Amino acid sequence: MPICSRRDPTRPNLREVHLLQAELIDDLTRKGFAMRPGDLGENTARAGSI
Repeated sequence: MPICSRRDPTRPNLREVHLLQAELIDDLTRKGFAMRPGDLGENTARAGSI
């Protein structure tokens, strides 16, 4: 199978990495949203500055 550099826009990009601040999850929880790490589809939640 030849390697092609073109992407098919109809296929999902399974190489995405989502990074969110843990403080965002904490803030949403305080505002009444039932949030846990992973609920927004992120792979990593980090506390503190990046």
